[in-house]
Amino acid sequence: MKSEIVQSYTIEFDKIIRNHIGRCGAARQEKKTVLSLSRIAGEVLTDFTMEVYEGECLVVQNLDEQVLRDILSVLCGDRKPKKGEIRMEGRAIHPAACKDLALISADPTRTMVFQGMSYLDNLCMGLARRVPGIWKNTRMKNSVRREYEENLGEDVFLMPVEALEEKQRYQLVYTRVLLQKPKVVVCVQPFRGADLTHRVLIWKMMEMLLDRGMAVVILTINLADSMSLADRLICVSKEGIVQEVEKEAFGSLSIAAPWMDLYR
Repeated sequence: MKSEIVQSYTIEFDKIIRNHIGRCGAARQEKKTVLSLSRIAGEVLTDFTMEVYEGECLVVQNLDEQVLRDILSVLCGDRKPKKGEIRMEGRAIHPAACKDLALISADPTRTMVFQGMSYLDNLCMGLARRVPGIWKNTRMKNSVRREYEENLGEDVFLMPVEALEEKQRYQLVYTRVLLQKPKVVVCVQPFRGADLTHRVLIWKMMEMLLDRGMAVVILTINLADSMSLADRLICVSKEGIVQEVEKEAFGSLSIAAPWMDLYR
């Protein structure tokens, strides 16, 4: 039975990745930088520089878990870097206050769904980054509900968030980010701990963000599922980038994923 589930998952992933590659088409001729980290030093990072291009999916593989935490703390604004700067379209920013930057944390169905708040209020948290008065604007909140209840389901707006199924929680988190309309979305190990069914769902939700023109940055240790979306891979260490690979060269990577032959 397990082998049948894995085979079904592999077939579905193969199909959606083929469609994704077809939509992406040729590599972009011009790359516009939307987010840049310049010569960042943190707790373990010493000189980290990275650029994120408009609309791309960039996978950042951290060879050391401490490095992942350091990059994450800088990008979410928890800790000011000891040196260096962060810029969004050329403007220096503080990540925690930047409406053009969104973060989807590891295990988001637990850490980004807030009990004690209604489903609609949970959903509107992203929109509040752009429309601070949303909480008092009942008309606008009801408009959001009407716009999204067809895709999310009418029932979820009546349910306590504690009763939501895992799929409904993922949809809530990713749709919240969609409402925020950031230029860059940082996803922290998005496939970690997810079963086969939810990996496909997460993949489709991230593709939805890319289809809206947002850049997606995946911070990860394990490359397998993340590379199915990637336009570019960078591997980093404490000293900075140690390898950068464009999509055209993914076929040379030794990743144990059943769909990797599509890049060869």
